[in-house]
Amino acid sequence: MISMPGKSYKGKLPPLSNHEEELTQRLKANLEVLARDIGERNHTHRKGLEAAVQFISKVFRSYGLAVSTQPFDVDGQPCHNIEVEVEGKKAPEEIIVI
Repeated sequence: MISMPGKSYKGKLPPLSNHEEELTQRLKANLEVLARDIGERNHTHRKGLEAAVQFISKVFRSYGLAVSTQPFDVDGQPCHNIEVEVEGKKAPEEIIVI
């Protein structure tokens, strides 16, 4: 069994800061575009898949981030992973892949 490091939080959560509230609203809006407007997206639904790649890339670029794609094939169909690097402030040498 694998356990998460640290201790679990107990009790009432503190209120969100203005920045956290703004981030929450942006994330909700982005998820609505992906789920409602773009909809199903996979190698058999190419239009949605490409629309998602374009949308996510546009969002990252709007934050001033450099975006690149990693092409690969699924059942002979071209697909792309989206790659963005955000250097951490506390541990910039560590890499997290999402």
